[in-house]
Amino acid sequence: MTRDIWAEDRLGRAQDAAQLATFLRNRSKELADRGEERAYVLNIDARWGDGKTFFLKGFQLHLKASGHLAVYVDAWKDDFTDDPLLAVMAAIDEEVQKHVEKRTPAAQSWAAVKASTGEIARLVGKGLLLRGLSLALTSGVATAIDQTLADYDGTAAKNRASDAGGTVVDEALKAVEQVLDQKTEEALSDFAATKKSIENFRSRLAEFIVETENLKGIASPFFVLIDELDRCRPPYAIAMLERVKHLFEIPGVVFVVATDSEQLVHSISAVYGAGFNGKRYLRRFFDKAYVFNELSASQLVEKLIADYPIDPGKIAGPMDMSPAATLTSFVEAMNLDLRSIRQIYEILRTIATTWEDGAPAIELIVMLPLIAAFYEDADALSGKKPRRIFSPSNSALAGLAAWHIPFGYRFRGNTSGEQAVKLGSQLWEGATDMRNVMRKAPEGAVANWLLERMRAEFDARQPVSRDEKLSSLILNYPKLIRQAGRLSDVVDDDETTNRHLK
Repeated sequence: MTRDIWAEDRLGRAQDAAQLATFLRNRSKELADRGEERAYVLNIDARWGDGKTFFLKGFQLHLKASGHLAVYVDAWKDDFTDDPLLAVMAAIDEEVQKHVEKRTPAAQSWAAVKASTGEIARLVGKGLLLRGLSLALTSGVATAIDQTLADYDGTAAKNRASDAGGTVVDEALKAVEQVLDQKTEEALSDFAATKKSIENFRSRLAEFIVETENLKGIASPFFVLIDELDRCRPPYAIAMLERVKHLFEIPGVVFVVATDSEQLVHSISAVYGAGFNGKRYLRRFFDKAYVFNELSASQLVEKLIADYPIDPGKIAGPMDMSPAATLTSFVEAMNLDLRSIRQIYEILRTIATTWEDGAPAIELIVMLPLIAAFYEDADALSGKKPRRIFSPSNSALAGLAAWHIPFGYRFRGNTSGEQAVKLGSQLWEGATDMRNVMRKAPEGAVANWLLERMRAEFDARQPVSRDEKLSSLILNYPKLIRQAGRLSDVVDDDETTNRHLK
């Protein structure tokens, strides 16, 4: 069963899931054995594109297969609501209905939990939950005082003041004191009601957890998996963490929150100010953070191709190499970091999306070095500079000389391997006049491959005149790259990355 859950796992996430399931199960029991009345909260700290959603959805199935109640919450999908508690409880309710039969003690306990949730939601609407008494007092008092003072303003007040001297001022002060007394009493009453509702919610939820543990086939603890928190509105993201911290402080519950902590810190700073220590604040909510192993270049290429596929008919590797093998060998030879690989792949995917169906496939051996040069320097493809991309002396792409095509081109029984820079430069130079290339007799494997490549494009495009000079579409690559580069990735707000994509 578990093997089927992770059938599409290419990053070793099944091992992560098994380790974390055991750790969280035992740690939750340790807390209960020590008498700590609280939930355990784990942060899966991973960047965008590292597979957080894939892991959490697989982890949910993994936990359910082990007998646990496990709920998946897409925080970003639900951040249109005023309070994240409702989104979490709706997700829990949907899962509970699948496992808890009606008219059982567990079902009755859950009905009580939902009832207490409604009371808390009412108090949230009044803006009182989890804000503290001082903030509760200020919410309505200031408005009421302003309105009271306004009643003593204007022409009528001035007329009364001329007759009664300081009487109006005294009346205004007395009115303000009455407002303060009234609002303070209301705020204290609501604050007490809030505390009672929270205690009631925790108590009933704890009873439900105990009842579910008595159900056949249900194992402790109860898991809530929260995804996409770093994509939410900053106030909503913070409110979600506060609800988890303050409302679910009961044993037998484990929260797993997947988020890019760096982005979440930005969200916190957006609410509390740039000088606020967002990292320290964030540590209040998480017991531990778990970081995935860094992907290798080949793993990332495989993941990108699987998650964001490119029409295989629109891209081609050199000689007998597959597009996937070409991409992998390129990024490894160039020693590119994972962020660069993602961005270069995204530019390639954008170009493939606009590439006409039926046109000769994009030659990766030329396209990839050009994209990498553009990523390094947005002006690299202006003027005649593209011709120098394939020069061995090009310091911007120093790794290009090490990019070797390991699979030799088979021609008349002979096999040979070549440096990619040689193949790419000859293909680029021959793109100016394909007919001229075809007039030359083949001289070895590289020349023969070049001839076949040009002939295939020439025949596909069928020029009107046999004497017409026809340039290859390869010469359009720099223009296409510049256009694709203007489509910046709105998810990744890193300035260093985006300056190449504008």
